[in-house]
Amino acid sequence: MSGKRLTSVELYKLSYDAHYSSNRLDVAYALYNRVIEEFPNSTEARYAAQQIPNITSRNPGITPNVEEANTAIETGVVKRLVSSMSEEEKTYYTHVEDAKSAITSYTPSVWVNGLRILAWVLCATGIIGGIYGAYQSASTLNAWAGQTEFAVGLFFIILIVSFVGTFLLTAVIMVFLDMAADISIAKQSNLDILKTLNKMASSTKEK
Repeated sequence: MSGKRLTSVELYKLSYDAHYSSNRLDVAYALYNRVIEEFPNSTEARYAAQQIPNITSRNPGITPNVEEANTAIETGVVKRLVSSMSEEEKTYYTHVEDAKSAITSYTPSVWVNGLRILAWVLCATGIIGGIYGAYQSASTLNAWAGQTEFAVGLFFIILIVSFVGTFLLTAVIMVFLDMAADISIAKQSNLDILKTLNKMASSTKEK
């Protein structure tokens, strides 16, 4: 018996549970078909053939949900494999999963998130300051020289320069903060992976 394939009894039980326990008729329909396809001469195939009309007669137009049936079969295989593992294999499997989750379970530290917020606050402050500075410069020029058109042009030039400069500065800060966050996450996840590997080594020695 292959560890990567359910027996006819297991596959029929999966079909029956989907049919009567979960009421997933489309999944049960597909699973019954799999029983018949994979074990055509089995008792379970005969039972499955009897169950299919119970679904189709009461649900005209129903179609087999093959995708979810395949997922259910894969889940059933995994459960069967785990239940047949020795304690040492289960311990090893658990530690490996812990190591995998350590790589993806971390978020940037508080100080990195705080600096990101500060960077956006500075960006907003720079924009407001740019608007104010452009207005004051244009107003002063207009009051001194009386050149309204030139003052308006100066206003927009200062405004554009301040906006571009503020956004570029913010972008540079964000890049460095992202780099710092990646380094922090990598260090922390590597530490946890090392801890996990040490656990695995300790478990092996104890065995």
